Amino acid sequence: MKSSTGVRDLPADKWLINDVFHELRSMLSAILSSVELIEMYAAKPDSGGRISRQAGSIKLQVMELEFQLQNVKVIQDMLNASQVIHRSHFNIVHMLEQLVEDERYAHIFPARVAFDMNDDREIAFADEQLLRQTVLNVAWCLNRNATPGATPELKFSVNGEYFELTGALPAPGRPALDQRMCRLIGYLADLQGGAFELNEAEGTLAVKVPV
Repeated sequence: MKSSTGVRDLPADKWLINDVFHELRSMLSAILSSVELIEMYAAKPDSGGRISRQAGSIKLQVMELEFQLQNVKVIQDMLNASQVIHRSHFNIVHMLEQLVEDERYAHIFPARVAFDMNDDREIAFADEQLLRQTVLNVAWCLNRNATPGATPELKFSVNGEYFELTGALPAPGRPALDQRMCRLIGYLADLQGGAFELNEAEGTLAVKVPV
């Protein structure tokens, strides 16, 4: 699966926003279930530990909800043809390190994150917000599709004029990557003048964005 011009076909793919809303509904249901468990535990003695665990679960779900709402905003702008690219100079290494270390997204990123960055190419010229959202979607997609016990791999690099983001799901028992989220990642890459490639046989995906 390759994407280089997918944005022009987006109006025919309005089902994509329904898929994202499905994810939002699932998260809200999980949050509601955690709240109900907290209410149940609160009526019992010596249940402080279980309440803390459920509160932590709610916090993670709310963080993921915020990330998915950003996807809704991106899709809405694309459907309305109102997306404006705001390119600026920024330190891409600093941005990526902050993103990976941000506690709000710690559960999204896989344990294996590699940086292969050139010190001479730390300053990028791109839309920082869209690039951040692209990175988050790739990390989320890898974690979402990983089999229990498997550790997805994520690698950041800058080669020439492109920032490259590559991800891999380890075998055996590798599932197919979520086509809906891969399509969204492809749209995000297109918006930034980049490209997206998916190799289902090897369980890898790659995004290239000019910087």
